[in-house]
Amino acid sequence: MNQWTSPSPEGKDDAAKQIEYFRAEDAADYEAIYQLRYNSYVQEGAIDPNEDRRFTDSHDNDANALIFGVELYDCLAASIRLHVCSPSHAISPGLEVFPDVLEPILERGESFIDPTRFVIDRNIRSNANRLPLATVRLAAMAAEHFNADHMLATVRAEHVPFYRRFCHMELRTSPRDYPGLNKPICLMSGDSSAIRNTVYPRYPIFASSHAERVRTFGPSRDFTEGLLGTLPSNSNEVVPRLANHPVASHPRRQQTA
Repeated sequence: MNQWTSPSPEGKDDAAKQIEYFRAEDAADYEAIYQLRYNSYVQEGAIDPNEDRRFTDSHDNDANALIFGVELYDCLAASIRLHVCSPSHAISPGLEVFPDVLEPILERGESFIDPTRFVIDRNIRSNANRLPLATVRLAAMAAEHFNADHMLATVRAEHVPFYRRFCHMELRTSPRDYPGLNKPICLMSGDSSAIRNTVYPRYPIFASSHAERVRTFGPSRDFTEGLLGTLPSNSNEVVPRLANHPVASHPRRQQTA
């Protein structure tokens, strides 16, 4: 568990001081995140209801995918999935939908972070206004840790202003149909070094230390070495990507009612 403390002034948004990150490691983690995705997407009309009341897709099993939960007051409040994409790991949801934009990046030998499945519990969001930034921050941390050249954002048209304002990203495409979602998605992107130079000074919330990134992603900074499929600690235990067995009780990662 990686606890993050907001650099906000004392007394402002005290909830931010209780935000913690965790990487999904077991069936209980995955199931809680899949259920949070489902609830969030159904509420906003992004997907149709289903009997399982969970939302997952084949990219959750990609070798270069990292799935994170964000806890607030010991409850699962948000989640995001990060694909660390490079010429040697050329798999990501964005590549399927925007190959004309993203394949040339890989052909140049460059890399990018593709964040997807960014969801927030609406019951909590109104009481923690820094929660969206704290969650997106994981993508910025990954870009720095893995030395990725670019950061992506695949978002609905109404969310474009958020990423322009807070992440200085540029719109790359018009909306396109996106697998599994009812609403079309745009591609935005930004140069990682430019984001660090322009966004971090304005929004210190995005800054992270080397020690925090190691706690979050593990010691390796190489896309092809020690990446994904191993826990972000010193453990060598392989992370099961498919949660087909019964879900164990996990009191710290329960969604709010």
